[in-house]
Amino acid sequence: NNTDEHNVRYNSAIAMIAKEDLVNTVSILIDEYYFNDDVIFFLSRLLWQINKPLCHNRMVSIATDCNRGLYARIGAIRAIMTTASDEQKISLWQELNTTLTTFPLRLLAEIIRDATFNEQSVTHLLTSLSQLETYKEFDTSGLAEGLATFISKASQKKLDECEGELIFLLNGFHALITKPPFFEQTDIIISK
Repeated sequence: NNTDEHNVRYNSAIAMIAKEDLVNTVSILIDEYYFNDDVIFFLSRLLWQINKPLCHNRMVSIATDCNRGLYARIGAIRAIMTTASDEQKISLWQELNTTLTTFPLRLLAEIIRDATFNEQSVTHLLTSLSQLETYKEFDTSGLAEGLATFISKASQKKLDECEGELIFLLNGFHALITKPPFFEQTDIIISK
């Protein structure tokens, strides 16, 4: 995956060609190149730029397949989370929580960025966090920003509409950070 900003796969270049009249072509190409992760990464980004719920089942199967490349899975998740219904988003999250023994940081970051702040999402978030892969120092995942975005959605509601979810989330965070094993630095008493 070439990340050179002048490459055609760069998001702004994709946005320039992402037009609704490409929907049928994209669908055909996803079927034809289903096993090519680089092509799927490009096509899934095209899908979320077009912003049409398309090839949902194909995208879910890519997102939940641990044998697929990380970027193909990220693209599939982004396409789902930006175009699917809340029920479809929750279904994807539930399937990932059920099938993964270790939840990749970057996949969770993609999911929570576009998740609705509600009791179901908070429950799935806490489950995902309990299965999270080990943090690697200096490795950027976008998870902190995704969490901030997710939690900020609560401030868009009235307090009495989300108070229960916020309390549940805080209690869940507390349970996670006070669970052994702990980091072995004397000034840190937090769960690994």
